[in-house]
Amino acid sequence: MANDQFKYVPQQLFACSVPISNAKQYYVVDGLLTNGDDLVKNTKPHYEDISSIERSFKVHSRMETINVGLPMPDEESSNAVEVVLPAGKVQKELIQIISIRNNASEIKYDLNVRAEKGSCATVILCCHTLMDKRCSTVECINIKVEEGASLTLLALQNENELAARDTHVSILLEKGATLNMNNITLHEGCVTNNITAVLGGEEAECNLNGLYLADGEKVVNTQINILHAVPNCRSNQLFKGILGGNSKSDFGGEIIVATDAQGTEAYQANNNLLVSDGARALSQPHLVIYADDVKCSHGSTIGTVGDEEMFYMRSRGISEAEARVLQQQAFAGTVLEKISNPELRERLSSLVERRLRGEFTKCGSCSKHRC
Repeated sequence: MANDQFKYVPQQLFACSVPISNAKQYYVVDGLLTNGDDLVKNTKPHYEDISSIERSFKVHSRMETINVGLPMPDEESSNAVEVVLPAGKVQKELIQIISIRNNASEIKYDLNVRAEKGSCATVILCCHTLMDKRCSTVECINIKVEEGASLTLLALQNENELAARDTHVSILLEKGATLNMNNITLHEGCVTNNITAVLGGEEAECNLNGLYLADGEKVVNTQINILHAVPNCRSNQLFKGILGGNSKSDFGGEIIVATDAQGTEAYQANNNLLVSDGARALSQPHLVIYADDVKCSHGSTIGTVGDEEMFYMRSRGISEAEARVLQQQAFAGTVLEKISNPELRERLSSLVERRLRGEFTKCGSCSKHRC
């Protein structure tokens, strides 16, 4: 089998820090898991009832009834990978799923993650390419966090500049469930992240954070839809982008609060930093509120490097290039600090700094590029 090389010798594949030292690694090569076990396994795609996620909800407004549905795939995927976190168990070891594109083709696969009742775990998703050729990936991530469970999910998108990735994330949170998700886009040709979350049980909490870096002709599209379907739930969003060259970003976010969802707290922020004249950002946050007793806010900013801060650092002997990097690091830091695991936070901060300094295209410590 051509993928056997990924099963036993990851050190030959990655010579730097992609495999995290205290994590258990699983490799998904061109959509197929190569080293499964009882925790992570290959399975058949099933769309009628993906991880028992309810596919639609009715929102009762004062004027009408609105049907809100989770997105369904247009066509069946070729493969599916399933992660099941056992009920009542705390997974002390990090679970790292490294998705690798190793041939120039178009693939579509599912990743189903189910945190069973009372479980607690951290799952890391890393996307990489092993060739400098065009490839296209459609990834459908279906997440269900059951009653009282807590799931931390870190997604790192780091493919070559010719790669296109279309990621659809469907989330359902039950009573007292917590999801902390951080999405970091370091390097990609064209990427779309479409995230839909339904808070379907009281006292559920959903924290979504994201950082995207783009230069050249790269394009980053982000769409966030959050439905507060029941009372007393909380959601927080913070997404930031640093855009250079002729890159473009498009952020759209909508929070829907149903009539019955009293006691909702929902916050959304999108901030973009343009570091070149050719970079462009579009930001469109929305609130749709049908309840009375809520705390909700949203906001967005699009700006450039601050002249006063630049003057302050230059007056103290810091070069212009270094001052720009420091400003961008500080801008990104407010997202990275949301990562609770110190080792992951330090590693991501290092990768972001290398990316901002232009050291990522040719990785001197790695057998492959952009790892």
